Amino acid sequence: MGRPRYFLGIEFAYARGKMTLSQQKYVLDLLEETGLLGCKLEITRPNISYAVGLLRQFMHEPREVHWQGVLRVLPYVKGVLGKGLLYKNHGHLDIASYSDSGYAGDRGDKKSTSGFCTYAGGIIVTWRSKKQNVVSKSSAET
Repeated sequence: MGRPRYFLGIEFAYARGKMTLSQQKYVLDLLEETGLLGCKLEITRPNISYAVGLLRQFMHEPREVHWQGVLRVLPYVKGVLGKGLLYKNHGHLDIASYSDSGYAGDRGDKKSTSGFCTYAGGIIVTWRSKKQNVVSKSSAET
């Protein structure tokens, strides 16, 4: 079947031993569906994972303020359409994994956050972060 070009909303581009993954078509379809295809870039921060994660917490009971947040994230996404993840051959297949956690570090909800990422051959292949409730020993025993 050959190399994939588009799979599960992800576009694959190949050049000189490198592969780039992007979601340009998916984002354009999303912007068109929401009527925001003509929007302009408003946010200049390079990483939106925190904002999206925060908004995702309210997707079952969204309020106007959450929709306003979405309307600020989508123009940023449109502004970085040509960007993607670049994967290139690093000449080795070493595997490395890193993790971190914070105990009740979020002042807003007092939840712990933990996360990990794994690299294979110098390329990130898995990552995850998760918030969870902190249960103290005294409250767990009662």
